[in-house]
Amino acid sequence: MVSLFNWKPATQPTLTGYAPVAPAAAPLPSFLTSAAPAATTAPSVATWTPTQAYAPATAATVSVSSQAAQLALLQQQLAAIQVEIGLILASLGPAGATTTPVAPAPVAAPSVQPLSMMSEWKNLFGSISNFLGSWLSPSPTPTPAPTPSNPSPTGPKPPKGTTEFVISSFNVLGSSHTKPGGNKPGMASGVQRIRMVADLLNKNKVDIVGLQEYQGDQHKEFMRVAGDKYAVYPGTQLGKPEVVNSIAYRKDKWDMVKPGYIEIPYFHGQKRKMPLILLRNKETGQEAYFANFHNPASTKNVGDQEKWRDKAMALQIEMVKRIERETGKPIFITGDMNERDEYYHGMTKNTDMVSASAPNGKTPKKMNIDWIFGSKSKGVSFSDYAVIRDAQVKKATDHPMIVAKARITNK
Repeated sequence: MVSLFNWKPATQPTLTGYAPVAPAAAPLPSFLTSAAPAATTAPSVATWTPTQAYAPATAATVSVSSQAAQLALLQQQLAAIQVEIGLILASLGPAGATTTPVAPAPVAAPSVQPLSMMSEWKNLFGSISNFLGSWLSPSPTPTPAPTPSNPSPTGPKPPKGTTEFVISSFNVLGSSHTKPGGNKPGMASGVQRIRMVADLLNKNKVDIVGLQEYQGDQHKEFMRVAGDKYAVYPGTQLGKPEVVNSIAYRKDKWDMVKPGYIEIPYFHGQKRKMPLILLRNKETGQEAYFANFHNPASTKNVGDQEKWRDKAMALQIEMVKRIERETGKPIFITGDMNERDEYYHGMTKNTDMVSASAPNGKTPKKMNIDWIFGSKSKGVSFSDYAVIRDAQVKKATDHPMIVAKARITNK
């Protein structure tokens, strides 16, 4: 199977209303070239057809009845040999005689004395008998190697039980907004505010968070104050511009399995690399994909970006379908989608995803533009959903902090 990472799908059509979108055929994603060397693609076991059918060499098989027939034939041949040897010995006569043995063809006179020749023939006869006897004796049946009662498992261990964790989506308001000339001049600097964000994550016991508008100086400060607890991807690994959309996860609870990204259109269709990663829970072994997005907003400066939000959503819907179909693993989405009911209905009606804000599947009465979704068909459920707008959050950013308890139950 080809990897879903570094996927650069073909342009998707704009979603119309809430009807399912039939995306244009897109090439499967390849391994992330900027984070790891390209992997050699192996043929799929499921679809590979060998050019020539394997035919093992035919082993000679001797049945019990055929063995008996061969034994009888060899015994007859042995008796004939005895007769011929007897004739030869008789032709030699008493010791000292020099008569020529009866043979189908003339042979040279023996250079040994007749008694010595008799001894040679007897030895030959004994050797023939021993050889035939050993050949005809049934071979012992080899004892098959014992089969281990508990063979060693291969590959990752299956997940154990239920995996629970706290997940968050948090637009932390980029530093550029609060610098001189920014549109939020009354707020603290990005570096000061990211310390508040780290404290909020700790207070709310967040295990995994999708961060939007997370800029370079904020990343540097976050790693200084929280790097002992959280790992961040991509951070600056895909280049400084791509740090803005990152996923932070608790290092003591989760391991990175595969880092990756998907290209999503942002302002005016400019492609940005947004994280798509595979994590494994240290306690249960459960693996799950996590993606974090920021779809473009319509503002006075950039104009109407509805077209690009629709295309971004179409790509995100197709990504969910492919991951679930091709890996069988659950996927979680966090992000600032800059859409409310349109994104909710687009995602839930075109995929099996459930929103943390509507775990029972009913359309939430009040919606935000910040979202958390998970794969319902892969055992994902949510509880304790909260939209936090307390004083500390308001000092840290202009968005609420979205938090929920996620659960993956193995079916």
